[in-house]
Amino acid sequence: MEQFLHSPIFSTQGRNVILFSSGDKREIELREAGMANFYSTECATSLCNAESVILSVVSEMKRRNWDRIFYLENKNILKLSSDMIY
Repeated sequence: MEQFLHSPIFSTQGRNVILFSSGDKREIELREAGMANFYSTECATSLCNAESVILSVVSEMKRRNWDRIFYLENKNILKLSSDMIY
Protein backbone atom coordinates (compact mmCIF):
# COMPACT_ATOMS: atom_id res chain seq x y z
CA MET A 1 0.00 0.00 0.00
CA GLU A 2 2.79 2.41 0.85
CA GLN A 3 4.41 2.00 -2.57
CA PHE A 4 1.03 2.56 -4.24
CA LEU A 5 0.75 5.92 -2.49
CA HIS A 6 4.27 6.86 -3.59
CA SER A 7 3.73 5.85 -7.22
CA PRO A 8 2.63 9.31 -8.46
CA ILE A 9 6.03 10.69 -7.46
CA PHE A 10 7.90 7.92 -9.26
CA SER A 11 5.82 8.26 -12.43
CA THR A 12 6.63 11.95 -12.91
CA GLN A 13 9.91 11.61 -14.77
CA GLY A 14 10.20 14.35 -17.39
CA ARG A 15 7.07 16.16 -16.24
CA ASN A 16 6.25 19.38 -14.44
CA VAL A 17 4.97 18.84 -10.90
CA ILE A 18 3.49 21.49 -8.62
CA LEU A 19 3.71 20.81 -4.91
CA PHE A 20 1.28 22.47 -2.55
CA SER A 21 3.99 23.08 -0.01
CA SER A 22 3.73 22.24 3.65
CA GLY A 23 7.23 23.42 4.47
CA ASP A 24 8.46 19.83 4.82
CA LYS A 25 12.20 19.41 4.08
CA ARG A 26 11.41 16.35 1.92
CA GLU A 27 9.91 18.71 -0.66
CA ILE A 28 13.37 20.20 -1.20
CA GLU A 29 14.82 16.70 -1.59
CA LEU A 30 12.22 15.94 -4.27
CA ARG A 31 13.13 19.08 -6.21
CA GLU A 32 16.82 18.32 -5.98
CA ALA A 33 16.41 14.69 -7.11
CA GLY A 34 16.07 15.89 -10.70
CA MET A 35 13.45 13.32 -11.78
CA ALA A 36 11.00 16.07 -12.77
CA ASN A 37 10.62 19.82 -12.74
CA PHE A 38 9.23 20.36 -9.27
CA TYR A 39 7.71 23.71 -8.44
CA SER A 40 6.18 24.53 -5.09
CA THR A 41 4.14 27.24 -3.51
CA GLU A 42 5.82 29.38 -0.90
CA CYS A 43 3.28 28.15 1.65
CA ALA A 44 3.21 26.11 4.80
CA THR A 45 -0.57 26.05 5.37
CA SER A 46 -3.59 24.78 3.49
CA LEU A 47 -5.17 28.26 3.50
CA CYS A 48 -2.11 29.73 1.81
CA ASN A 49 -2.14 26.91 -0.77
CA ALA A 50 -5.85 27.48 -1.47
CA GLU A 51 -5.13 31.17 -2.06
CA SER A 52 -2.31 30.20 -4.45
CA VAL A 53 -4.68 28.03 -6.49
CA ILE A 54 -7.33 30.75 -6.67
CA LEU A 55 -4.81 33.41 -7.70
CA SER A 56 -3.39 31.06 -10.31
CA VAL A 57 -6.83 30.45 -11.83
CA VAL A 58 -7.61 34.18 -11.89
CA SER A 59 -4.23 34.89 -13.48
CA GLU A 60 -4.85 32.29 -16.19
CA MET A 61 -8.32 33.73 -16.82
CA LYS A 62 -6.80 37.18 -17.31
CA ARG A 63 -4.16 35.77 -19.64
CA ARG A 64 -6.89 34.16 -21.77
CA ASN A 65 -9.11 37.26 -21.61
CA TRP A 66 -11.90 35.34 -19.90
CA ASP A 67 -14.27 37.69 -18.13
CA ARG A 68 -16.87 35.29 -16.70
CA ILE A 69 -17.04 32.16 -14.61
CA PHE A 70 -19.80 29.89 -15.91
CA TYR A 71 -20.93 28.40 -12.63
CA LEU A 72 -21.43 31.88 -11.14
CA GLU A 73 -23.94 32.64 -13.89
CA ASN A 74 -25.74 29.29 -13.89
CA LYS A 75 -28.69 29.50 -11.48
CA ASN A 76 -29.14 25.70 -11.30
CA ILE A 77 -25.54 25.16 -10.21
CA LEU A 78 -25.73 28.04 -7.71
CA LYS A 79 -28.96 26.66 -6.20
CA LEU A 80 -27.52 23.16 -5.92
CA SER A 81 -24.37 24.57 -4.29
CA SER A 82 -26.44 26.63 -1.82
CA ASP A 83 -28.62 23.62 -1.00
CA MET A 84 -25.52 21.54 -0.27
CA ILE A 85 -23.96 24.21 1.94
CA TYR A 86 -27.02 25.40 3.79
